[in-house]
Amino acid sequence: MSQSVMQGPRAFLRLAAVAAIALSAFAVVGCTPAVQPSPTVHPDPGPSHTRQVPSPSSTPSTAPAVAIPRDCHQLVSPDSYKRTFGDTPLNDPGFVGPDGAGAVTPSAPPPGANASQILSSAVQLYCVWRDPRADITGIAVSVATVDGAVARGHLDELATQGYTCKDVHEGRQCQKVEKDPEYPVDDGFTSFSRDDVYLSVTQSNFPTNDLIGRIVATLWP
Repeated sequence: MSQSVMQGPRAFLRLAAVAAIALSAFAVVGCTPAVQPSPTVHPDPGPSHTRQVPSPSSTPSTAPAVAIPRDCHQLVSPDSYKRTFGDTPLNDPGFVGPDGAGAVTPSAPPPGANASQILSSAVQLYCVWRDPRADITGIAVSVATVDGAVARGHLDELATQGYTCKDVHEGRQCQKVEKDPEYPVDDGFTSFSRDDVYLSVTQSNFPTNDLIGRIVATLWP
């Protein structure tokens, strides 16, 4: 996944409208507290720093701690899915581009890849909920299996970029909520790491309540 999914937070949402996001770092939406203004979706799963990582391996050397769903509908329980996403269109071709979304195949990161590129290359599930009739409202979630040291290093980097980080759900989460530069809404960017799994959620004008916690409950039952 990853965004060369991992372009800037705003780039993700807007790129998703014209081409498949480079599936990279994920900012998990679920981390947006209920008291926070609903973040706007900028389907951009990843950070944009250039810190070099010693080993450009996008997958852990041992078996994954958990199984990553192959279907976006399986990220949370059926009841949670209905409450969170309702009938919002999933992976509309107009937003995810020709490469599509859903289950994706991880790829090898380029030589000398930074953390964002490694996380982006490791994406295994990429989901975008957005109505084609909406100007900006939407949410994107990316899930990857990657060396935990790489993911944690990335979160440490986010902590220096205005993100608020804390230990939660037996993992580490970093989140930032900011005003959208073009619309009167908030954009939310969340990243979460636990074991060898990295989650990223980006959202715009799409409120959620502990989405990360509900995803975690599905991945680690």
